[in-house]
Amino acid sequence: ASHDRSSASNPFPGLGRRGRRSRPLPGLPALPAPSMAAGFAAEIFDCGAEPGGCTLCAKAVICPCFLMGEINEHIGGPLGWLGGCLCLGQCTILLVLAGPRVAQRSGFEEPLERACIMAHCCMPFYIAQLARECRTQRALRTRSEASTGKPVAPTQVEMQ
Repeated sequence: ASHDRSSASNPFPGLGRRGRRSRPLPGLPALPAPSMAAGFAAEIFDCGAEPGGCTLCAKAVICPCFLMGEINEHIGGPLGWLGGCLCLGQCTILLVLAGPRVAQRSGFEEPLERACIMAHCCMPFYIAQLARECRTQRALRTRSEASTGKPVAPTQVEMQ
C-alpha cells in the first residue's frame, strides 16, 4: 500500500506546511498546488525535496557556510554571498533574520519565534529548507523573465 503524505498527520505540529499566502507575488505567474501556497515549498525534514535533493541536504550538514552564503546573497544581506559564508558561528542569528525575509518574498509570513526555534533546534534542515526556497524563487523569477521578455524586479522586503 502506498503512503499518502497529504493525508498523514504531521508528527511535528508547526514544523510542516503552515501559514497562508498574505498576497500574490507581483509579476509572477500563479503556482500549481501544493507548491508555496501554504508555506515553504518543502517540508522541514524532507531531505530529498527538489530543487537540490539529497545533495543540498548533505551540503547543509557537512558545509553549511556555502548555503548560508547563497541565502544571504538572495536576501540582500550584508556582504552578499561572502557575508553569509563567513558567518563563523553567527549562523543562528543570520538564519533567524533570513527565514522571515525568504518567506516574505514567497508571499507568506514566517514568525520570528518559529525561525528562532528552527535555527537553534534544526539548523541544517532549516538551512536546506531556506536554500531550496531561495532556489525556487530564483527559478520562478527566471521563468517569468523568459515568458515576458523583461526583467522582474525582486519583491520589496519591509524592514522590521
